[in-house]
Amino acid sequence: LDLYNRGGFSGGYYHSHNGRSMMALHRPNHMGTEAVRVSAGKGGRQALTALEPLGKGDVLELSPGREVTLGESVEKGRSVRLSSPGMVRAANGILYRTKNAGLLRRLEEQYLNRELREKIKGELTVFDDGRAVLRLSCAETSVECVRQIGEAAQNQPATSDFVRRQMLKTGNTPFEFEELKLSLADGLFLPVAELNELRRTGLELLRRELLARTRRCRPLDAAADLKSHSGAEVRTDRISMESHAGAEVRTDRGGMEGSAGAEVRKDKGGMESGGRAAARLNILVTTEEQLEAVLASGIQEVDTIYLDSLLFALLQPSEERRRGEREAAGENVRQSQEPGRRAEQKAGDILERIKRRGWRCFLNCPEVLRERERAFLTSAMMRRRMPEMDGFLLHTVDELAFFRDYIQENGLSAVLAADENLYAYNRRAAGFLSGCKAARITLPAELNFRELLELKQAGLPGSGTEGTGTGYAQSELVVYGYQALMHSAQCVKKNTEGCSGTPGITYLKDRKNVCFPVLNRCPFCTNTIYNSVPLMLCDCRRELEQLSPSFVRLAFTVESGEETARILALCRELLDREEETGNVGGQGGMEGRQSAGNPGNAWTRGHFKRGVE
Repeated sequence: LDLYNRGGFSGGYYHSHNGRSMMALHRPNHMGTEAVRVSAGKGGRQALTALEPLGKGDVLELSPGREVTLGESVEKGRSVRLSSPGMVRAANGILYRTKNAGLLRRLEEQYLNRELREKIKGELTVFDDGRAVLRLSCAETSVECVRQIGEAAQNQPATSDFVRRQMLKTGNTPFEFEELKLSLADGLFLPVAELNELRRTGLELLRRELLARTRRCRPLDAAADLKSHSGAEVRTDRISMESHAGAEVRTDRGGMEGSAGAEVRKDKGGMESGGRAAARLNILVTTEEQLEAVLASGIQEVDTIYLDSLLFALLQPSEERRRGEREAAGENVRQSQEPGRRAEQKAGDILERIKRRGWRCFLNCPEVLRERERAFLTSAMMRRRMPEMDGFLLHTVDELAFFRDYIQENGLSAVLAADENLYAYNRRAAGFLSGCKAARITLPAELNFRELLELKQAGLPGSGTEGTGTGYAQSELVVYGYQALMHSAQCVKKNTEGCSGTPGITYLKDRKNVCFPVLNRCPFCTNTIYNSVPLMLCDCRRELEQLSPSFVRLAFTVESGEETARILALCRELLDREEETGNVGGQGGMEGRQSAGNPGNAWTRGHFKRGVE
């Protein structure tokens, strides 16, 4: 508690879904511990008594924003003298210590200022001919060093204690021995210089071997670099979907066929790149208002519309949602004769309007998969409408398993698309997702352009490099949209104003007065906190052509219908230009903005131009 606490405890999420009791609404920083009692003394003066031992350098909070540092140590029960003049106004007659100087010093000496070293085990064997074999191991890594170091002793032969002292001197290396076994032949003279050289060589070999196993190499140099460090045979061929899932593979379409769902479509326009296939356009909408703006825009070159689960959840009558939640909890609930026919009909109309234009329709699944979300997915309306979906945009491994089983059990050909939450951070991750029947993979937002390009050169799924069409999933890059910072069970509106049960947008303001939009997903009782400015990559045409993803995505979340129409027109214009502008909407800078979805304000490149800091 001396290090950090917010003045209380709660049962956390063990007993409840969310609530004010879990939040420190009045004091977001360190509250400290009770240290001094303030009482009335003689002559109208205040008496300050230490409730626990206090040390020199400890900090007491006299009032919000006003602190004092103790100049001397004080024993428990003794009077405390403060250098700060004036009366102390302590809440409930208690002053709190917000800094325990002695504890911080001890922690620094024990942990921060102490050099951490890897524990290693060693075995040194010296034979009669003076040949020495040093074996070193750290965790699962081991090396062996052989060297001629000994000769027949003229006077005094080497002893085990002498050799042990020399071998344990690891100096400024990152290692220290936790075990060292010795086996020495009798009558040998072992020079100190030779023992030191043997030890240094062995420790350096061990260091290189440990680093080689985790070194991140450029794709073109990876095989040679790993082989030179470890001597192991390294395969540089791409990970095949066939080896993971046994899926039937076609080599002429750049897609994947089989139980994972056929991702084979003719190009329908989008971003052309000299000689390369066009990156097809996908659009994600969260509200009906955004969907109407897309349908009214006259845009034709769309491959897929992602419909957010929130859109369908709001169509369900509240009594049906509650019944689904009770069924998911294991209760025996009598089925209603009216399972929301109007809502189901409206959902069908939405799907029909989209498919009438020749667009595919994917369900953007809930951000997490818990009881409420399962109740929604297994509700009467969704059981009837999900078979009509062309695919599902997934966010968690739970959803990947859920929908993979759902597709197999129902004999569907729907496509599984992994969103950026399901990391395809490298080839192995992409191969794993492909093996789990994900036919479309979203490129991770954490990687910058250079790193994404390296993934492409290494055989990124759907990258258009040599060998695509051999079972790799197709890739998708988000080029516009507010990036989610957090998905939380806590509700900003419920904790501040009370639950209304109606989804909407609230805002969180940080210490720099930057506003972050928060989407209340009331049917699932969750919140999504978005970045204050949206990602915009539509004008990075040169980089997009080099990456050549299979799809580019525009993601609409907190925008109004009017903002959606305006941004959609802007993005289409930028994607269709032959030259990139590098300046969107007259805003060359990427600084914060106050209003959500206004293209006249700033944008951000995310990590695309800079990478992880």
